[in-house]
Amino acid sequence: MDTNKASEWPDAASDEYRRLVLFAKDVAEAAAHGIHNAARDADTDLEYQAAIADRAKRDRRDKLRESLRGLGGQAQSDYDKTLTTLSSGALGVSFVFIKDVLGVSSVQVPQAAFLAWLCWAGSLTVSLGSFVAGALIVKQVVKVLADYDADVDEVVKWPNRIMTGVNILAGVLFVAGVVLLAIFAYRNLGAIGAKKPIG
Repeated sequence: MDTNKASEWPDAASDEYRRLVLFAKDVAEAAAHGIHNAARDADTDLEYQAAIADRAKRDRRDKLRESLRGLGGQAQSDYDKTLTTLSSGALGVSFVFIKDVLGVSSVQVPQAAFLAWLCWAGSLTVSLGSFVAGALIVKQVVKVLADYDADVDEVVKWPNRIMTGVNILAGVLFVAGVVLLAIFAYRNLGAIGAKKPIG
């Protein structure tokens, strides 16, 4: 029934009745509108809360990634220092072994010792070169990031690969030197044992 047309009202209807019906209609429309707005606001609030949760998750992930990068850099530095120390020590120990244990005149398979020394010298050279290369790479990356609005991960991708390759090469050279010196020691200690008279 249209509440605006007086002719459709019952005969007993008064102005008061008409006002009550119109008021009830307004309240119902307002309630429906309020429920609609509340639902819309709730959806917006849920979206806002989801966005905040997503942002917090990304922030935690970024902090973890930066922390792991720092740990990775520290581990890389420790690896370089350890490899340099071990290669230097291996060179020194091998010289003493040949001079004091074997004696210079009785050395067998000297090529193995010489190749071991070359491997350790190569490992030292590569490790020391990685320090210089690392410093140059950092300077270049800082310069690129200052000049351009570049993605950090993209800028450091190739330098990281180069440094990883250099460090793997240094480690391989060190291990090769250890293996060669072990062959050398085995051959020469066996010769020393064979020369000793049996009791």
